[in-house]
Amino acid sequence: MARYALLLASNGPGGLAPLRYALHDQAALADTLRMPAYDFKVETSGDAEPIEACRARVEQACENAGPGDTLLIYFAGHGLLHKGSLRLLWHATSRERLLSSSISAATLFEAMASSDATNRLLLLDCCHAEGAVPRGARAMELKPIVQVPSEAFLLVMASGRLESAREFPTLGGGFMTQALCGSLRDAARAGRGRVTLSDVMSEMSQHAAQHNAHAAPENRVPVPRQFGSSQGEFLFSQTWDVWQPHFVTHGQLEFALLPVRASFDTAWVIGRLPLRNKDVIGIPRASLAGGRHFDASTGDFSDFDPAGNALFNGTCFPAVCLSFDDAQIVAQHYGALDGPLIDVCVVPTTIWEYAAGLRVADDPTTSIRPPAPRGHFDAESPADLSRVGRVENGFGVVDIWGNVWEWCEACRPLLQRTLVGNKFSKLFFVERADLAPNGLDTGEASARRRRELTVDIRGGSFLTTAAEATRAARAADLPLKFETRDSDLGVRLAGQVPFHALPPEIARRLMTCPIYEIEYEPDE
Repeated sequence: MARYALLLASNGPGGLAPLRYALHDQAALADTLRMPAYDFKVETSGDAEPIEACRARVEQACENAGPGDTLLIYFAGHGLLHKGSLRLLWHATSRERLLSSSISAATLFEAMASSDATNRLLLLDCCHAEGAVPRGARAMELKPIVQVPSEAFLLVMASGRLESAREFPTLGGGFMTQALCGSLRDAARAGRGRVTLSDVMSEMSQHAAQHNAHAAPENRVPVPRQFGSSQGEFLFSQTWDVWQPHFVTHGQLEFALLPVRASFDTAWVIGRLPLRNKDVIGIPRASLAGGRHFDASTGDFSDFDPAGNALFNGTCFPAVCLSFDDAQIVAQHYGALDGPLIDVCVVPTTIWEYAAGLRVADDPTTSIRPPAPRGHFDAESPADLSRVGRVENGFGVVDIWGNVWEWCEACRPLLQRTLVGNKFSKLFFVERADLAPNGLDTGEASARRRRELTVDIRGGSFLTTAAEATRAARAADLPLKFETRDSDLGVRLAGQVPFHALPPEIARRLMTCPIYEIEYEPDE
C-alpha cells in the first residue's frame, strides 16, 4: 500500500503579479509529508520544468498508483478563471497562449478520477480553486465510518470560485498550506496515531475563523472547503493492517513490542511471558515462606510451598506465590540491568488491557467487552510456559489469559471509576459517591491503603473458568492485600524501549502510533 505525493508549484509568470511563497509552500509540505508519521514518497515539479513535463508527471503519477495506494496531488500558485474554467498558471504562462502554457484544473481532476488508487486527494492552494469542480457535478458524501476500509476521491480548495487565496509574509507562505502543514506537524509531534482529513479540515476552518475575527477586511481569508466522495476516512497517517510481532530481549527476559508509544521516541513493551521460576531465582524477595493454595474440593486454603511441589517448581513454570511487594522487587532487579529497556515495572493496567485486547489504540481511555478468553483454565496446576500449544496472541504475548493471575498497577486516568461486582468492562464501570474525584478514599486512610485501591490482579488462572478470567480484584479487596501470595498468582513485567534500540523500519512504524502516558498516584 504505497503512498505517493506529487507537489506542483509556481510563483507564476513575471507579468502577472508573481507570488512570493508558492515554492516555499511546496517545500514545507514536502518536508511534512516525508515525516515518519506520514511517510509519503514525495516528488516535486516547479518552475525549472516546462509545462509539458509537468503534465506528463501528473499522468504518470495517476497511472503508477494502483489499488490500495494513496495518491495526493497538490498545486500552489496562481489560479485564473478563463471562460468559466480554472487554469493553473506556470512560470512561462502567457495570456496569448493561455491554453497551451497553463494547466487545466479539469485535466488534473480527470486524471485523478481515472487513477486506480484507492484513496485520492487533490489539494489546490490558489485563487478561484473551486473552479476545478466540474460544472453541475455533485458529490455524494458518505458519513465517515472508522470500521470500513477507506476509499476516497476528494478535492480540498483554498478558495471558492469567486474568491482569492492569500499568502502572508508573517507566515512565509499561503494561508491554507501553512495551516495544513501546521496541523499535520502538531499531530505528529503530539503522537496522534490516526490523522484524518476530517481532523485537518476542522482545524484549518478554526484557524481561518480565528484569523478573520481579528484581520482587516482586505486581509481576511477564505475558509478551505472540500468536495468529493468518501467511504471511511481519508488518512494522512500510515495504516498498518497487520501488526507483525517484534521482541526485545532484556537480561534473560523477552518482551513483546506493542504498537503504542510511551513518549515521543519510546514505545511500550510487555513481558512475552509471566515471570518463570528461573527468572526469579536468586532475587531477594519480601518473603520466601511460600504462600497458600486453594483446594477446590474442600473450598479451603492451606499453606503451600511451590518449591517442593513437582507440579509447580519446573524452571519454565510461572513463578507463583509472589506478593505485590515481591513483584516490585523483581521489577527493580531487572530495571537495574544493562539492556535496551528503561523504566521496567509491574505492568500498568492500561498496558495490560491493551495487550489483552481490551482497549483500542486510538483511545486509551476506552474499554471494550472482552472477547472469550483462551488460555489454561480449570486445572489443578499451572502449565509449562514452554509447552506446545500455548496460547499466543497477535502481539506475541503468551498466556495473558489464564495460567496465573497477574499483578497490575493502575494509572491515574483509570481512577475516575471503580468496578461494580468486580466486573472488568467499561460497561460495568460507574461512579462511586464514597470516592473522591481521583478515585481515592475521602477519609484519613494511610498511603498504603490508598495505593491498594490502585493495584489489582487480572487475567484469571488455572483455578478459574474462562468466564471468571474477565473479572478483576483490587488489592484492597483481597484478604491479605499486598501480602497475598497464592499458588495461582504471578506477575508480568513491562517497560519502555527507546526507538534507537529498534530497527529503523520498526521505529518509523511506531511514529504513527498513539502515546499512552502513564501517571501513577504518589505513595504519599
